[in-house]
Amino acid sequence: MFLQMKVFGLRQGKLKNEEESRSPIENFDKIVFSEKIANQVKDIHLLINNAGIFEKEKGYSIHQPNRDIFQKHFDINSTGAAIVTSNFLPLLLTAASSGFSPLVVNISSILGCISRIVPISSLENKSVIYGMSKAALNYYTKALSLEEPKLITVALHPGWVKTEMGGDNALLSIEEASSDIVKRVCLLKKEDSGKFMDSKMELTP
Repeated sequence: MFLQMKVFGLRQGKLKNEEESRSPIENFDKIVFSEKIANQVKDIHLLINNAGIFEKEKGYSIHQPNRDIFQKHFDINSTGAAIVTSNFLPLLLTAASSGFSPLVVNISSILGCISRIVPISSLENKSVIYGMSKAALNYYTKALSLEEPKLITVALHPGWVKTEMGGDNALLSIEEASSDIVKRVCLLKKEDSGKFMDSKMELTP
């Protein structure tokens, strides 16, 4: 389905893309990256929102919440995806007008699955804000699917991945997780829009 494509990306941290714009994702509404893309392509068939942070210092817990840390998580983990998607929405809808079903894939987490919440005290990090911000992303995913039915919009839990965030003890390599995501994306259908799933099964937000 995506044998020929041009890939653009935003990045933070140590990753490298072929073509990129470095900018804090929480300030994405203030940069011109979407205009740059619009000048180079006429439409977009696949948008993956993969930005995320998981603060491991003080200020993320139920008993000692810090407003700035909480806000930063929402800015990057959920609000950022909404702003990025809105900036690219005209290009996605242009693709839809040609008979294609454009995909919006929001990389989420099982920690944002409300029906699967476990006691925060049982988590190694004791963080409440990461799950809160990913639950907000899941809500946005469902809302977008209802508002823009021409798109296929899903939230994906990629598993515990050996990234800078996941750490070396994680179960999946970046290559394994990426392969699983690609396989799932290639199998997505209209009836999947609005769902929260991992690479193997559908989850319930």
